[in-house]
Amino acid sequence: MGYFWVNQGQTFKLEYQFECLWAPIQDKNGRSIHHWDTMKQLQAGDIIINYSKSKVVGYCVAQTSAYNYQKPEEFNGHSNWGTEGRICDVKYYLFETPIDKAVIYNKIKELDGSEYSPFNTKGNVNQGCLYKLTKEEFDVILDIAGIKLDSINVDVLPENSSVGTETLAVGKRRIGQGRYRRDVIRLWEGKCAITGSTIQELLIASHIVPWKDSNSIEKTDEQNSVLLSALYDKLFDKYLISFDDNGKILVSRSINIKEKAALSITGAEVIDIKSDKMLSYLRKHRKEFETLNQ
Repeated sequence: MGYFWVNQGQTFKLEYQFECLWAPIQDKNGRSIHHWDTMKQLQAGDIIINYSKSKVVGYCVAQTSAYNYQKPEEFNGHSNWGTEGRICDVKYYLFETPIDKAVIYNKIKELDGSEYSPFNTKGNVNQGCLYKLTKEEFDVILDIAGIKLDSINVDVLPENSSVGTETLAVGKRRIGQGRYRRDVIRLWEGKCAITGSTIQELLIASHIVPWKDSNSIEKTDEQNSVLLSALYDKLFDKYLISFDDNGKILVSRSINIKEKAALSITGAEVIDIKSDKMLSYLRKHRKEFETLNQ
């Protein structure tokens, strides 16, 4: 298990949304930089401290090793970055109360730190992306946060697994799901297809044809998706709602008028069907919905 510190001043919101860390391989002039190259060291199960806007906001656990991935178009504002990069799928855990950098520096400045420390001798955080932490530095940060290492879930993928397989990862997370989620968020413009909510913590990339019934292509096809807030995801997953060919919601007869009102379902909800391929997936979902609601 490795321990790292990542600076995410400008990228935290996007990387949190996409459940990833990303760094370029070179700058636009073809130069490699050590804090980008550190991405090559990331392995599934490593723990990374997340720093953004002068505070440590939480940590994330690597779900995969870093792999090659072109710069997401959302990062195009960073003009000095090259387009080729490395990405690591991660699971984020945010602290209830972020920790000020000064609190951490005052605790770790006496330690024999790593070769490339995230802090300089003045107590400021070095400009850069990813830094290796020693176990002692990492333990100090966890102690300040009031977290014990054995409470962190680092159950991840087998070492011989590769991106795109069907192997289960943490809980319901699967290899390739990080990339799939990113594609689905882009397709649906980061909004719940029904409500338009942009609260990322509540949005789920719902498979239309369930994962267990999908072939290897359908499992990672963003057209086989609807981005839904948690309530609608559960209703959709259990075939309590579906959609007609125009995207209008269909509601199970098992949900009565009172329950519809409690769920804020009017029956007029409509989603934007993105393609004929998505319509084909939705028809399969609707067929199962109709079978269960005969």
